[in-house]
Amino acid sequence: MRGQDKLLFLFTLAFLILALPSFAADIDYSQPGADPGTVMKGISFTVTVSGLSGSGIVTLNLPSGFSVDESLSKSYSTGTTSVSWTTVKAEQKLSAQKLSATITTQSTSETVYTDVFDVILPPSLDATLSPSSISLIAGSYVTLSVNVKNWGETTARSVIVTISLPSSCSLASGYSSSVSLGDIAGGEAGSGEAKATSFRFTCSASGSGSITVTSSNANSVVKSFSISVTQPTTTTYVTPGYPTNLTEIRRARLWTFVVAGVLNTMSIDDERIAIRNLSFSLNTNRSNVRIAVSRLLTKPAGLPDPAGMQVYQYFNITAENVEDEDIAGANLTFEVSKSWLEENNIDKNSIRLLRFHDNAWEELETILLYEDNETITYLAFLPGFSYFAIAGVPITATTTTITTTTTTLPQTTTTTLLTTTTTLPVTTTTMPVTPQVSYPSIAIVVLAIIIVLAILFVKEKSLRTFTKRKRK
Repeated sequence: MRGQDKLLFLFTLAFLILALPSFAADIDYSQPGADPGTVMKGISFTVTVSGLSGSGIVTLNLPSGFSVDESLSKSYSTGTTSVSWTTVKAEQKLSAQKLSATITTQSTSETVYTDVFDVILPPSLDATLSPSSISLIAGSYVTLSVNVKNWGETTARSVIVTISLPSSCSLASGYSSSVSLGDIAGGEAGSGEAKATSFRFTCSASGSGSITVTSSNANSVVKSFSISVTQPTTTTYVTPGYPTNLTEIRRARLWTFVVAGVLNTMSIDDERIAIRNLSFSLNTNRSNVRIAVSRLLTKPAGLPDPAGMQVYQYFNITAENVEDEDIAGANLTFEVSKSWLEENNIDKNSIRLLRFHDNAWEELETILLYEDNETITYLAFLPGFSYFAIAGVPITATTTTITTTTTTLPQTTTTTLLTTTTTLPVTTTTMPVTPQVSYPSIAIVVLAIIIVLAILFVKEKSLRTFTKRKRK
């Protein structure tokens, strides 16, 4: 073959090769919300064959356990690069599955395969409310906890929890009506993840509310709950301090769940009640814990008076779903009016919180914290709940006895005699007067003379002796 003929042959062969249809086709599956490498059982997904050229027929090959609501074979023409089936379903859980499609043209046939995947259960959300029904006193707040669990195997994506309340209710500050929980992972045999949130609100009237859980790829959940509101007792005052138609003033709070070791505090803002804060912690987890503080306007029947003490206020503190042995620690702060202390002559340092226990009043550790112009605030520690009294000891007046010793001196009686004067003839006789001499005075004079003479004698003798010595 000549060189020109060889060159012509190579050009012709290259043209024929380029003219033949070339296959760079691929097959893939997709399902919104599915985890990577999986499809969800019973939910439609899409299978796409791409990279087509020219014209031909594409046939989808489904293994056992799969179905499709479309024709398995689809034709395509020049200019079409992909063919899809959007109604493919897996009817059962399967592992290590592959789908395939056969591409047939006039001259060639080729089969393409998907990557291996598993068929798993879709996400299945459920919600639990605690408490399942709400009871509260009008004006007080309650917390509703919502626990959302994924019982399926696929991750539930973009989970949102929304609360719906009647118009008589309002959320507490800082709380939103919708909370995003993000994604909640699934797991086999109910081992999926659970996430929780809570809503705090108050209501003025009874009604009902609901919790709605939504997800971008999972089922929606709606849970309803009832709201029972008790109106606080209204009172009419004749004089400040005591109502005419009430035997107690009660305040209560409900904790839907109390975690062991966590301090919980109940605040009371009512000038008729001396207690300001009640705090406690438990040594075990407890649900639906309700603490009620009742100021008793009269001493409870059957209780003795605290010996030697004047009572400021009586209380009864009760707890539901909690026993004394569950309490790890508890304390309260209370206020006592300075005017009451002054009116009853009570020593502020004698104020104690008393607890009625084992048929007797016992003094609890009480500390004076601080005072202002009107009240004094105290802190007391509680071993448990029962009847209580705030009391103090009156100041006893001190009597000083002054003992007076009276000395009675003998009285001198002066008697005045009446003298009758009779004038008689007087005969005057002049007698020589003998001077009275005091004998001690004479002795002193004699002694002085003797001393002077002795001195003179001694001096004379000394002079003589001196003269003789001089002559010699």
